[in-house]
Amino acid sequence: MKGQSFLKSIQRLVAPKKNELFSRDTIDKLNMKGRVVLITGADRGIGFETVKRFAKSGAKVVGTFRDSEKGYEALKSIYKDYPDSDVELIKLNLLSFNSVNTFVTEFQKKHDKLHYLINNAGTLNNKFMHTINGYETNFQVNYLSPFLLTNSLVDQMIDSADKTKKGDVRVINLTDLRFTRLANMKNYTTKFVNEEVYWNSEEIYEPRCNYFSSKLAMAMYTKQLVKVLEEHRDNDGFLSINCVYPGFADTHLYDRVPTLRPNSYNLKKYFLDNFPTAEDASYLVANAVVSGNDTATVITAEAEPVPIENFYDECEDPEDLWDRTRFWIDKKK
Repeated sequence: MKGQSFLKSIQRLVAPKKNELFSRDTIDKLNMKGRVVLITGADRGIGFETVKRFAKSGAKVVGTFRDSEKGYEALKSIYKDYPDSDVELIKLNLLSFNSVNTFVTEFQKKHDKLHYLINNAGTLNNKFMHTINGYETNFQVNYLSPFLLTNSLVDQMIDSADKTKKGDVRVINLTDLRFTRLANMKNYTTKFVNEEVYWNSEEIYEPRCNYFSSKLAMAMYTKQLVKVLEEHRDNDGFLSINCVYPGFADTHLYDRVPTLRPNSYNLKKYFLDNFPTAEDASYLVANAVVSGNDTATVITAEAEPVPIENFYDECEDPEDLWDRTRFWIDKKK
């Protein structure tokens, strides 16, 4: 991983500050009627709060859920707060490529446009487990399935774009900059994300290593997707693709690995007295959706976009990872 110590990079990039590009009041007054927003992991945490941001704006919001009961309760809560909103929840299980394909088919039958895709859903498992497709859970939920979902929806998003307005459609991938710690982890090599034998091996499994590697892979995917879609920038609608790191938001993500929960870190003497909430993070995500035309950047709580390649080594090859990922998915679909 590049350069600075983790603490210094966190102090520089991650400590939540109040200099948002747009104030909460501005975000709350957005008028996004006619826009279609898709948010994964919408039944709790950052995803749930982000649904509320866009529900209030008048956008058509489609959220995904895995658990039917939690999805129903989330939808009921949203309509209680925003009775005039247009929110729909559709089941999606990122543990299964078949579920991703089924979701895409259902979504595209119901909606001919998609302006904003927010890949929020994620997991952090303490124990090694294989998905139905035979891949390690953290890596499939946090990377492989979002890769498949996004690539399946990209053409629809480009078709939805206003060809005269750059940044009219956006992909936002939530990431975790703590993947910069990978170089110091016992089982990590620079080949980790590019070699299935490393991240899909129970013998060397370490939950933090696999989790952070999945987030590194998603950042590298973001960079490569920008390159692949470069041809669409001038002649077709412009699709802007960025990562968002919301900071040490204390959410359900850490339920299975409490030692990684933000408040388990002795960081308060370095930063603020309080860590960001899911609601705080949702405003940062909304900022990333509506502000600027940057692409291939990481947007942090400082709201200052930083090029993605600043966060991984040159030996970690996004193009090679892209090709291998397509192979991994195709052989298991």
